[in-house]
Amino acid sequence: MVNNLKSATAVQLFHWELAHPIIVSSSPLSAHKQAINNLFSVGAAAVVTKTITPYPDARSGGCLRHGELFFNRDGYSNRSVSKWEEDLEALRGQKVIANIFAETPDELSILARQVVARGVEIIELGLSCPTAGKDPVCCYPSQLSEFCQAVRKAVDVPILVKLLLQTSAERNREMASMVKNAKCEGISLSDTLPAIILKANGSMALGGPGGLSGAALKPLVLKGLYDVADLDLVVLGIGGIKEAQDVVDYIRMGATAVQICTTLMVDGIQKLGSLVQNLTALVGQTQINLEM
Repeated sequence: MVNNLKSATAVQLFHWELAHPIIVSSSPLSAHKQAINNLFSVGAAAVVTKTITPYPDARSGGCLRHGELFFNRDGYSNRSVSKWEEDLEALRGQKVIANIFAETPDELSILARQVVARGVEIIELGLSCPTAGKDPVCCYPSQLSEFCQAVRKAVDVPILVKLLLQTSAERNREMASMVKNAKCEGISLSDTLPAIILKANGSMALGGPGGLSGAALKPLVLKGLYDVADLDLVVLGIGGIKEAQDVVDYIRMGATAVQICTTLMVDGIQKLGSLVQNLTALVGQTQINLEM
């Protein structure tokens, strides 16, 4: 396994040269144009939009910190596609990845064309969100294939598919293979993991099942990256990234770049600048060998 973080921290993501491998993932932090510009101002290499959908989600299920973990029932973007089209047009030329979701392959294909027409150069299919309390599309291989093939036929930009980590290596490989066979170029692994947090009185925190993120996810996602390492896909690693060493560990396990969110939600977006500085220092001082 040979990876692309060497004495400098620049990486190649499809046709983009990124100054470093740290991307901000789809989240409340990237909910509109100004928020995305704020992330670029503190050093984000690229930003993934909050999930754009034809049916805006007014539900805000909330977020809470639970020790070293972060639990949320947040939904998709509550802004219309037309509002997002305005934002994407204003962001044209910047390294913005559009995360998109729709209930049917045809609807998702239409949405993909709409965002590409506004200058989006890379798409991420949001087929993995667990916060609605049901299994997402990526858990059903035949459906996953249909969605991926439909969007692949609709647009000619690189496509990432966000997946939900499975404990089974066979299931992880099955999902990633479906993405590859549909001629989509990469995966983002993993979305938050389905979970329930109980309050002291025994009731469910935030009112029901949601998505869990934070430090506990990192070793699980590393195993998922290991499961799919030979499939020749671009991979973005997501989960439990808090320090520069976490970024290096993901790159060593085959990730081209990483996506972060929870640590910025907890510590503020200004942490991104120090994380980039620490990564540069770590790679430069130790002359890390990333060949496995």
